[in-house]
Amino acid sequence: MIYNAIELAAYLPAAEIHQPVHVLRVPGELREALEKLYRSGLSDEFAAATRTFPIRSLNTLLPLAAPDVLSVGRRVSMTDDVPWLLSLHQVDTGLVRDLIHIWSLGLKGAEQHRAEVERLIDETAFEWKHELFDLAETTMSPGGTAQPADQIYPLLAAWLARKIRLEGDLTAGNGESLAFMESPWRGHGAELVSWPPRQGLPEEPDSWFSYVITVSVQTLPFQPSFRVHVRTGVRRWVTRVGSQGLLYTAGRSVSVYLATATAWPGMSDVRSRLAVHRLRYDVADGRHFWHSIDRPELLPHASLISSPVNAAALCTNPMDYLNSSDGVRVAIPYSTSMGSHAVGSGLMAGDRVAFLEAIDGVLSGTMERAACWRRSRFADKPVNFQYRPGMPAKLSREERRRRAEEERKKTHAEITRRRRAALQAVLSKGTFTTHVLWQDPATRSALVKALCDVLGLEPPDSDNGTLRWTTPEIEVVLETRRSGGLCGGLDIGIARPQRAEVTRAVTARAKEAEDAFKGSDVDAAVIEIDREFKVPHRDPKFVIRTGAAEAGTLTQFIQSAEVGTRLAKDRPHRAGQAWLDVLRQAGAARPPLPAVPIALGSEPEFVAVWAINRQRRSATSPRLWRPIAVKYRPSSMDAFEGWRDDIRRWVPYRDFLLWLAREAEAPPPDDGETEIDASAQWSHDHRWRETMAFLRPLLYAQRGRPTVLMVQAQNLRSHWPWIGNARLIPDRIDVGDGDVPISLWGDELRVVRVRDSTRDETPQYYGSGGKHGLPAGLWGEPLDADGRLHYSSGERSVTGSNAAVGARKEGIRVTTEGREIIDTGTQAYNPNLVELCVVACTPNDVPAELASCVHQLRYAPELDTWLTLPYPLHQARKAAEYATPDLPPQPLN
Repeated sequence: MIYNAIELAAYLPAAEIHQPVHVLRVPGELREALEKLYRSGLSDEFAAATRTFPIRSLNTLLPLAAPDVLSVGRRVSMTDDVPWLLSLHQVDTGLVRDLIHIWSLGLKGAEQHRAEVERLIDETAFEWKHELFDLAETTMSPGGTAQPADQIYPLLAAWLARKIRLEGDLTAGNGESLAFMESPWRGHGAELVSWPPRQGLPEEPDSWFSYVITVSVQTLPFQPSFRVHVRTGVRRWVTRVGSQGLLYTAGRSVSVYLATATAWPGMSDVRSRLAVHRLRYDVADGRHFWHSIDRPELLPHASLISSPVNAAALCTNPMDYLNSSDGVRVAIPYSTSMGSHAVGSGLMAGDRVAFLEAIDGVLSGTMERAACWRRSRFADKPVNFQYRPGMPAKLSREERRRRAEEERKKTHAEITRRRRAALQAVLSKGTFTTHVLWQDPATRSALVKALCDVLGLEPPDSDNGTLRWTTPEIEVVLETRRSGGLCGGLDIGIARPQRAEVTRAVTARAKEAEDAFKGSDVDAAVIEIDREFKVPHRDPKFVIRTGAAEAGTLTQFIQSAEVGTRLAKDRPHRAGQAWLDVLRQAGAARPPLPAVPIALGSEPEFVAVWAINRQRRSATSPRLWRPIAVKYRPSSMDAFEGWRDDIRRWVPYRDFLLWLAREAEAPPPDDGETEIDASAQWSHDHRWRETMAFLRPLLYAQRGRPTVLMVQAQNLRSHWPWIGNARLIPDRIDVGDGDVPISLWGDELRVVRVRDSTRDETPQYYGSGGKHGLPAGLWGEPLDADGRLHYSSGERSVTGSNAAVGARKEGIRVTTEGREIIDTGTQAYNPNLVELCVVACTPNDVPAELASCVHQLRYAPELDTWLTLPYPLHQARKAAEYATPDLPPQPLN
């Protein structure tokens, strides 16, 4: 079905929203005393940079103890006018006083300051004030963007989530009514989790999950009203342990959701919120233990659980706690690294539409659904989009299959020919030399076979030793050999390593990697390596990459797999993806060819700026921040280049990656260094100055060239505040010398800002009318006369393509043929949008046509799929891997 519009899971204020709220501010004298106590426990360097104190653990505890609390300030402001607690009803000040007292005992500091804090907690009057809040209060930015007051972000989201929880009649696909509990806020948003957990398939013990609804307040550039995004999904819970009889978390911490029927003395006995604790993994002991959610730790007797959950018992049998009836129920979120799960990921469109229709009724009169966005009249697919060949309907099934296979072979032959030609062009030589370093013969065989498929080579008689192919475009040489000790863990102790120990291990392994490829003129190597290293600082991938770069060799890693695992089953696919990534790194991958607007001319250049921002994760993974840039020229055979800011010149993408790796350093921290680095080089002001110093010569080098500068909002706005919604002004730019017309930086410069669904900043969607499918395309805001704002949606991913439009997560679906189907185990597609904002363009441009061009760049012909980011930004983000270690995923959340 062709959809001409999409419905958004977004709402606008329908009227003024006035809500009486009780407000509590931390008294100034107590606030100053707490700050002095906290700072007295820090080193002089950190104390000088500290202007408040951490209260996240206290903020989490207070709403649990007092369900009427709607919102808590993320930090205690050092000014008197900023609220801390916002509540529908006044909370017992004795309870607040007791909790602050317990929390303060965990602060490390001088005893004289502690005595003063204890005195003030006992003597200070905590005064609640009754105030009337306008929850739709906004001001207008110079660029015409509605900006809610700071307290509106958490307060309105929490208030709306409370209304949905109390008034919403939400039902599952099987007709059962759902009850929700509030869980700790994520940033400025609010979250509801259906509770108790549900067993999706009664015959499957590994099928427990909950529905999740998040509510957040968001702004839209150049729009006169803010939006409220309501995101719906599922959270699957862990019910089984790994092969070692313990909870498998890949050596990382996990959040744990707890519900208890036991009231802490003095708190409400209304259970409407879930508590969240964290399980941390001790590498040295090989076990999990409870850890507080923030420093300083809350003392044990501040726990809201009368019978503490034993971490070891929970990790041995999580099912006992998930289905407990003893007053405490514990649920651990599932991650794909933990194995398989009987419940498919994602929420079905049928459930999402039903939930939103119920929420429409709850919010009626207060909020109204945002208008449908209409399909753009401009092209939404690139010139080289791979359309599925059509077949005459009158042909037999066998004939259709035969013709489809012929067409597939013909297309594949042309694609592989182009890949070989691209390799010859970017390497500027007649030979492509690559190595495979393997641990498992099955991986070696899969990589050899995959290389033949990717480049259209004849399969060899043997997959061992040195293999050669000669083609009209280029000669291919492949050498396969065991990786030996090169890919083993670095020789570093488990405990906190010393500088000399890390330096010795890193230097030795980098030299070994350099020697493995030096003198052989190896263009690229695919290296099999262990899936994970339980001690993070023993992971050698980054060290191998930097050593290979010294020899001029690109590197791509492929994970080893145990027999019978999903990784082993997917080995052929992963091998093919590894070679495609080698082509991408070499600059020989097929990029999308967009339909270029006339105003951009025949030789447009797309420049993507990306900020590498890595926190220190281990002794061999130091903190790093730096901006980088990648340029894409669709009209050039050598289409991708990287910006070397040291010489202020564009260089081929392959050379750029090798330069990044050579420039990257992995020095261990000084002994005794803390996780917090308060030095000036990590300050926002320093990063802003460095970003401006990076951008100015880059933009100057592009003067006179038709250029589209692309940035991702979430990645760069903390270092370049001008690209935030509050600072954007159409057709102007600020690169450190003030807000000026874009034409002052050349008549050919355009700026397009990209924003994805991170932090729920773009809404979910579904097709308007019909069966509410998830159409791909480019969609325009109906009231945006200038056409500067669009949403981009791609086609459903392969993993989510099997979910029927009418499917529900629970219940039985009857097909038109009368078959009964249960879709609980089917993977669903999460409908995330990408926002494209044409911030600045020339008078000759049509903003909607420029947005269409950037939308087309999301398609990756090599992968035959849609990327989250346009291809140039994707290349820039992937380039960051050469400046940073290949880190494990973030802690489960």
